Amino acid sequence: MDAIRSYLESMFAQLPNTEAVKKAKAELLQMMEDKYSELIAEGKSQNEAVGTVIAEFGNLEELADSLGIGGVVHSGEEKKERRTLSLQQIKDYLSDAGRSAHSVALGVLFCITCCVPVITLSAFAEVGYLSDQLASAVGVAMLFIFIATGVALFVLSGSRMNEWKFLKTQLCSIDMAGAEYVSSQKKAYMPTHNVFRTIGIVLCILCVVPVSFIGTLNLRNDDFLTTLGAATIFVFVGAGVFLLVSSSKKIESFNRLLMLNDVTTISGSYANNEGKTYSNKTVAVIMSIFWPSIVCLYFIISFATKKWQYTWLIFVIGGVVSMLIKNLYATSSDSEETYSSDREPKSYTNKTAEAVMSVFWPTVTCVYLIWSFLTFDWHFTWIIWPIAAVASTLIKNIYGKD
Repeated sequence: MDAIRSYLESMFAQLPNTEAVKKAKAELLQMMEDKYSELIAEGKSQNEAVGTVIAEFGNLEELADSLGIGGVVHSGEEKKERRTLSLQQIKDYLSDAGRSAHSVALGVLFCITCCVPVITLSAFAEVGYLSDQLASAVGVAMLFIFIATGVALFVLSGSRMNEWKFLKTQLCSIDMAGAEYVSSQKKAYMPTHNVFRTIGIVLCILCVVPVSFIGTLNLRNDDFLTTLGAATIFVFVGAGVFLLVSSSKKIESFNRLLMLNDVTTISGSYANNEGKTYSNKTVAVIMSIFWPSIVCLYFIISFATKKWQYTWLIFVIGGVVSMLIKNLYATSSDSEETYSSDREPKSYTNKTAEAVMSVFWPTVTCVYLIWSFLTFDWHFTWIIWPIAAVASTLIKNIYGKD
């Protein structure tokens, strides 16, 4: 039966994804299954039954009128041929894309942390552990080594993906078996992606904590420790960005394969995109980074101005802007041309977890504001946001479902 279903998918793959075509596909599948069962009951082998069914029902042009889709099949429109990727090619691409993602992320890490040796060695030189000349020479040498290593990793990543450039320049497609494999691999990776993304954001947020903490202490070697604390900013940010880039690029590789098929055809539905979609591609890109950008903007303005009692209004403004964009550009997945913001669906295997998550962020916001207004410790209460993000990710990974 799997062979029959696969053949049926190939027959309908390039037809428009309309209700009439989907109904015809379901009817033909039922006819093929009935014939197959009849042949098996007559004592035919599975291979003989499959061959007979395909020979009898395998010509869609002959069956189109009886299925009510003659106008679609006989429309005469010239279909652009697409290069179909085999399952082995899909596996090879995902393997190469995974290694490339790690190479790019590691290269970014080296570039971000290239100044750490310079800062660290200069701190030791200030307290007399190293001479200024030695610290400068070694520090500058390490800086260029880090940058050269980062660039080499970028080049290595690019060369590894050279053989897959045709995915961007040619019309390609994947069959249903390939789409199911990619979807299952993406689903298996999503918990790791969520954890990496959460940890990466938390590390970027907490990058200023060491310096802030050292600044509150009255220590003898305060300048030395402050300089080392400045170096840890780049270490925290580098580690956070490494996790964000590596996991995001792996998700991007899954999405690239799932988006190869023409979204207006039956094969375009293989991606099973359940995320929020928009009628404008630019808007979809903006919404995919909207809230992370709002959070970063909040902390940048808050740390720069020290006006924590006012900067929380950024989230209120962000919420209003987000709602306006959704109302203006959000569209249903049945529209002819939609663009996904790649936000995971919010469904859960546990009713309690679903109820909790339905009020999670409004509750966190209320707790943050109540705690902040009661204590006026705005410079400290922001810590509730990374804690809430970690808790949200844990709940999604434990109880979430696709």
